[in-house]
Amino acid sequence: MTPNFMIIGERRCGTTSLYHWMRSHPDIYLYPKADFSFFLDSEVLENTAAVKCSSEKGWEAQHSMEDYESCFRDGERALRIGFKCADLFYWQRAHERIARFSPNCKFIVILRDPVKRAWSHYWNEVGKAREKRNFPAAVESPVGAKNCTLFEEFHLSYLDRGFYFQTLLKFLKTFELRNLLFITTDQMKLAPDETLRKVYDFIDVDPEKGLENAGTRVNENWVTVPKVWATLPLIRSVEQGYRRASEAVIVRTAKSGYRRRLLRKKTQWIFQRPVSAIPMPKKLEADLRREYNDDICRLGEFVSLDLSNWRL
Repeated sequence: MTPNFMIIGERRCGTTSLYHWMRSHPDIYLYPKADFSFFLDSEVLENTAAVKCSSEKGWEAQHSMEDYESCFRDGERALRIGFKCADLFYWQRAHERIARFSPNCKFIVILRDPVKRAWSHYWNEVGKAREKRNFPAAVESPVGAKNCTLFEEFHLSYLDRGFYFQTLLKFLKTFELRNLLFITTDQMKLAPDETLRKVYDFIDVDPEKGLENAGTRVNENWVTVPKVWATLPLIRSVEQGYRRASEAVIVRTAKSGYRRRLLRKKTQWIFQRPVSAIPMPKKLEADLRREYNDDICRLGEFVSLDLSNWRL
C-alpha cells in the first residue's frame, strides 16, 4: 500500500495543525511522524556546507519502492493513507520522485500570506540556530547564489518559498491541477470545521467524521528573544541561572522536543519575549508586498482563490 494523499506544503502555513486535525478520522491512516522526509535529499537534512547540488542516482540508490511501502504497512486496513511533508511543493527535485512512487496521489497545499510566512519562517530558523543574519540581510541574499549550499537553499529560502504561483507552475510540469487542493491559513483559522470537511471531500472520506480536533493550533512559533533590559550584565547573570534551573525541570517533565520548546517559551517570559509579538518594519513589509503582488494576483486567478487581503 502507498499513500493516496499528501499534505505537501508550505512551511509555516499550518500543515502540522492540519495533520493533527486529520489524525482523528477513523478511515485515515497518517504516517506517525509529523514530517515524512522520504523524497528529500540527504544533503538538505544534514548541514553539509560544501554541497551545492545533489545526485539523483545517489538518491535512487538509497530509496526503493519496497522501502516506501514498508513505511505504511500499519495502514493497510485504512480507506485512505497519507503523510505530511511541508517541503514537497517547493522542493522541485522531489516532484518526479513522487510521481514514480505515488502517481495517482492527491495533494493538499496550505498557503499563507507570503510576507507573514517569510517572517515566521525566518524567526523559526533563528530559533534553530541556522540563521545568524538580521531579516533585511537574509531576504536580500538570493537563494541559488554561487555561495549558497543546497542546505541553505532548502532551509533559508524565505522569499523564494512565497512565490506560490511560480512554484505551482513547476509542480504542474509533473502533476495535474485537478489533483491539488489549495486552502489558506486564513480559512483554517476562520472556519476550521468547514475547511476540514473540504479536505475530507477532496480525498473522498466521510466529511462528518474526524472533526474533533478542528481548530486546534499546533506548532505555533515558539522562538523568543531577550527583552532589552534583560541584556544588561547583572540581569544577564540572573537570567542564566534561572534558565539552567528551569531547563533541568523541563528536561525531566517533557519528553518531546516540541513540548520542551513550548515550556521554555512559557517559563522564560520574565526575561524573553516571543517573536510572534515582534512586528515586521513597515517599510520592509510594504516592499515585500510589492514584490509578491503580481504572483499573488496570478495565483488567485489561476486557482480561484480570493487572496485580496494578501495584496497591497
